[in-house]
Amino acid sequence: MGGAVSSLPWPSPIAVFESEWRSRLIRRRIITAITLLIVSSLVFWAFSISGIIAAAGNGQASANIADFLARMNPQLQADQLFEDQSTAGSIANWFNRWPIWRDLMIETIEIAYVSLVLSTVLGLLAAILSASTTNPIAPVRWVVRRLLEIIRTVPDLILAIILVTAFGFGPLAGILTLTLSGVGTLGRFFGEALENIDERPREALRAVGASHAKQVRFGILPQVMPLFVSFIFLRLETSISSATTLGLVGAGGIGTELIRAMDFNQYQTYFALLLLILAVIVISDILSEMVRHRLAITEGVL
Repeated sequence: MGGAVSSLPWPSPIAVFESEWRSRLIRRRIITAITLLIVSSLVFWAFSISGIIAAAGNGQASANIADFLARMNPQLQADQLFEDQSTAGSIANWFNRWPIWRDLMIETIEIAYVSLVLSTVLGLLAAILSASTTNPIAPVRWVVRRLLEIIRTVPDLILAIILVTAFGFGPLAGILTLTLSGVGTLGRFFGEALENIDERPREALRAVGASHAKQVRFGILPQVMPLFVSFIFLRLETSISSATTLGLVGAGGIGTELIRAMDFNQYQTYFALLLLILAVIVISDILSEMVRHRLAITEGVL
């Protein structure tokens, strides 16, 4: 019987499996190769029409970058570094408009923080209305989601130009711009977090007769609060960097000095302002990390 079975005309299951596996592997490699070829062609085409390849080939771009960096050099002198503002080569002379920059940088931070508070509150409200776990009314969810999409579609600078036209020059236009932009971003992030909660804790609370408020407080918030905090601090970092550019269109902040330095070709001043903005963003990032770490420890203790 054993010899009769081995002489049957059909192939063994192992041979069939190996043959199908080789066929699938070949098809997968062909699809991968075609995808890489298409993506590479699109990237090369994009580089070609943008002029990057031509600029890199003639060497003019490198020369322009080197010239730009040379103009940004503040020409500091080691022996004059800490002299007064009238001494060339000193830090005080390089930062000769420091009182104005300080006030405008404070205004930039205020724009970022005020808009963050407003966008957090409004974004949370929009998220509650757009998530199926917190709002059972489908038409309302659909309308709120479309509104958030529309807000995210408009770039910050375009929105700032519209609001500057409506409310005039100053920080109010910047606050409204970042608030609307933040509502679109945080509303989506908060909504996705609410959509992906585990329903079992809330169902357990509902089973024991807990009110809707208690279901939200003890069944939903503990799940989404760490994500909410991370989203808020991420938005804070982007708000500060965005607030620095809104002054380019008259929406207040340090951007007004940036556009002034660009208009008058004051490259050294431009470099000083970039360093100031970078320092503020780094300090804000460090403080945000400290707060997140403290909240994580507190959450672990509780």
